[in-house]
Amino acid sequence: MGGAAGSAGGLEAAASGAPAGAPGAESRSPGPIQPVAPPEGGGGDGVAQASGAAMRSAAAQARDRGGPARDGTAWIGYLIEMQFSRSRRGPAWRAALAAACVALSGAALAGGARDAAAQASSRRAWLGVELDTGPAGGVLAKHVVTNSPAGKAGIADGDQIVSADGIQLDDPKQLVARVALVGPGNAINLRIRRGGAERSLSAMLAPFPGAEQILRLDKIGTFAPTWKQPLSAVAGSVPANIGALRGRVVLLDFWATWCGPCRAMSPQLSKWERTYAAQGLSVLGVTSDEVAVASRTAQALGMSYAVASDKKEATASAYGVRAIPTMFVIDKKGVIREVLVGYDPARHAEIEKLLLSLLAEPAPAATP
Repeated sequence: MGGAAGSAGGLEAAASGAPAGAPGAESRSPGPIQPVAPPEGGGGDGVAQASGAAMRSAAAQARDRGGPARDGTAWIGYLIEMQFSRSRRGPAWRAALAAACVALSGAALAGGARDAAAQASSRRAWLGVELDTGPAGGVLAKHVVTNSPAGKAGIADGDQIVSADGIQLDDPKQLVARVALVGPGNAINLRIRRGGAERSLSAMLAPFPGAEQILRLDKIGTFAPTWKQPLSAVAGSVPANIGALRGRVVLLDFWATWCGPCRAMSPQLSKWERTYAAQGLSVLGVTSDEVAVASRTAQALGMSYAVASDKKEATASAYGVRAIPTMFVIDKKGVIREVLVGYDPARHAEIEKLLLSLLAEPAPAATP
């Protein structure tokens, strides 16, 4: 789920190994979450994270519908731009995101599986830039993750990456391959073009930090994006924009009716809303499901908080959401203070403690 500059994920590449996502993350099918390979033709198309069998299933369904096959033989990691074009909002897209629907539980990646995932992640190099093919060819830095190796080196959104270690770049896959070859803990020398001028810089590649940590690096401490288009009300009072919630602490939860972990999370969200609404907490659930479908589920689950439908998924894209449920904790000034990916009851006490702290903060001064 990528899109606007400043809202998407990062680049990571490796010769082998599955990525380590949020601790205990699992997909809706057995096995650790793995990224799906991008289609032929470059790094700008959408990629979903899926586990072994689910990845093959999503690829088969996409192939059956005339979409690009993703066989996992080569990939650009951490969901390089999950685009929400109309062509990707059909059953194949739903199958891919279903595979990325994460449930966090202590048993999911316990013991050896957790250690193996961490070891695999540590062997994978991460640059932290979302790539696309430039308008005149070459490699475009569509979005640079905040606090990533690319960001620290001085690469900015919109830069043209001309070469890597003296090798001219004509396709994003070339840079992906170079990052994988150089490896974590080593420097990659890049030449970039910005505003017609070229300059050289060096980025120290880091181990792949995991999908949730990348989202946290990119979003925590930044102002929460407003809705890219009006949201359709499903239940409760849906604000016209994020600015309408200024002065209140916000829990913004991205979910879907067909996502089991999302449904499991809803009672806790309702409890927090009932407990702290009078103290200044607003909870908003955003789904891409149709209003009628979402309404039935909201009623069945007893969601006491506001629920909205964003059929084009533009808001999820703006927030860089790649898996669901994903929840953002936003303070009274509109700054993202925490991100929680998946359903992890072990973190609920931590989140509640943060909510109490944020609720105790003074409201920002009114703007004229």
